Amino acid sequence: MEFLNGEMIVHRENATFPIISNTPYTEALQEIKIGQREWTHWGEYERNSMERFHVVSQAVRFESDKVPNIDFAFATLASARREDTVYSLVYHLDLMELHAVTAHNQERVTIQLKDFDFAKDAPAQAVNLQKLHAEHVREQFEIYTTAFNHTAITSFFRDPLLTSVFKWEISDEMIQYFAQYPDTFL
Repeated sequence: MEFLNGEMIVHRENATFPIISNTPYTEALQEIKIGQREWTHWGEYERNSMERFHVVSQAVRFESDKVPNIDFAFATLASARREDTVYSLVYHLDLMELHAVTAHNQERVTIQLKDFDFAKDAPAQAVNLQKLHAEHVREQFEIYTTAFNHTAITSFFRDPLLTSVFKWEISDEMIQYFAQYPDTFL
């Protein structure tokens, strides 16, 4: 699943490579299928995204017939990691689990999706992945608020490493807009 130009795209077909990078999936898959291995016509960030997609696709190609292995998945993600990678996520769909490690918290955390109420009228839940610990995971979630989102967005856009890599200058007004944006869907 990915969001492109404000639209949610769900790839329901059997994914050749169950990988998401910062390149739209269909575009990345096409580049890999035609045997492209250098993306010199793209900017550094886009080229790096395809290089990471390629690294992971090569690893997955040789492991695809095996039982899902979370350790293998994290090792593969580590091999494709950028210096500014904030988090790595592995989804185990059969068990309905989300496994996460972050740049600030290398402790692997497992979120059991069965522990959450996904009913439309259930309150949205949120957690700071950087502070999440492996013990009592569900209890660390809280009801989502705009204030929670504002803190998360501010920490992202004011992160010194990300700011230096992307060279962005995001105003306080834009951060406020981003923080309130999910409220427009209520």
